[in-house]
Amino acid sequence: MQQQTVTDLTFLKKFCENDPARINKYINLFLTSAVGFRQKMTTALQTQNWNELANQAHSFRSTATMMGMSNSKKLLAKVEEDCRRDNITGTIAVEVEVVLNELTIAENELGALVKQ
Repeated sequence: MQQQTVTDLTFLKKFCENDPARINKYINLFLTSAVGFRQKMTTALQTQNWNELANQAHSFRSTATMMGMSNSKKLLAKVEEDCRRDNITGTIAVEVEVVLNELTIAENELGALVKQ
């Protein structure tokens, strides 16, 4: 069974005017930042630091947009909004888990592109 794709580089290609060097530069920035983002999100969730979780969700949303991760972008917006409004429910952990799973898929998809 084929795994779903979570990235769509249409926006990135347009943003970079189809320049392969620029596209690779942004993909590499994504791949580099993904490790720290995953760690910060996990720690914030485990320590129930809702302000930090909101800040991380906010800051990574633009990256998710750039890589065409539309589902992650929506979930990050919801996580941020819920944390900022102190609307802490059991769904936040599930939403963060989905984002982190999609992040892993995106790392594999984009890592394969850069190595080509």
